[in-house]
This record gives sequence, C-alpha cells and structure tokens, in this order.
Amino acid sequence: MKSLTPVVLTLWVLGASAGVYAEEDRCTERLNKYVAMLERNAVDENVSVGQREASQNLLQKVARLKADKRNSDCAVFDKLLP
Repeated sequence: MKSLTPVVLTLWVLGASAGVYAEEDRCTERLNKYVAMLERNAVDENVSVGQREASQNLLQKVARLKADKRNSDCAVFDKLLP
C-alpha cells in the first residue's frame, strides 16, 4: 500500500500542473482576443475619439502588465477587467 502512495501523489501533481497550464491557455486565448479588439478600436475611424483613447490606454496598460513577468495572462486579464 505504501508503494502506491508516491505513484498516486505523482499522478496528482501531474494532473494539477496540467490543469494550471490549461487555465493559462484559456486565459491567453481570451487575453489575445481582447487585445485584438482593443487594437481594432484604437485605429478604427468609425469609433468615437473617446473610445479610441480608452482602447489605447488599455493597450498601454496591457503592455505594462505583461512586461512584469510575475503576471500571468490570467492576472493581466483580471487586472484589466476588475
């Protein structure tokens, strides 16, 4: 029975780390879609000046947050949309 415990623990750790990577991928995809939308709004002439400026400010905030390597994509997304 004791020999199974390390195997179970190893499988649990591998499963937990895979879950973290899956969460990161989901956040990365969502963040990329959001940034793409902000980039389109920042240059679109059909969008109001205020909305273009707000989009540009959010893009600058994304750049600052992503420059800090301590922030994951999930953290960046959460800080953008509190």
